[in-house]
Amino acid sequence: MADAAFPTAGKPAQALQITRLARLQSRCACHTPYGPQTLPSGDFAVKLTGMTRRAKIEAQLVDSPDDTFLNYAWALLVAGQGETEAAIQRLEWLLTKDESYVAAWFQLGQLLAKSDATARAKEVLTQGIAAARRAGDSHAEGEMRGFLESLG
Repeated sequence: MADAAFPTAGKPAQALQITRLARLQSRCACHTPYGPQTLPSGDFAVKLTGMTRRAKIEAQLVDSPDDTFLNYAWALLVAGQGETEAAIQRLEWLLTKDESYVAAWFQLGQLLAKSDATARAKEVLTQGIAAARRAGDSHAEGEMRGFLESLG
């Protein structure tokens, strides 16, 4: 019997994931600092159940290949899996589509530095600092400035 305080108690894992998606979808919109994001619904939400995080993002990218957040999330995910070059390429592509995506500038700069492309990392971070300044994001600007200085 499900506990009223924990409405998902006793439900199988698939039902829990569907319940979480339904709960998210019941909100008026899912917002990030970069605007509203579309949540999966219907049969697509059920298909996502049991998939790896990467497979879920890739499935969503099939329907929304230009989605800034999904492309950013995919790049961070593959970078974490050791696919640095693929992540760099995706972030570079993303920034050609949306140069105001401040977080992408910083992540790209870090990945380039990690790949021993220090000169290119410095260029990217300089552009990112300018993007952060235009966006009024002094925190990101400071982080990128500090990282840029650490590169010498």
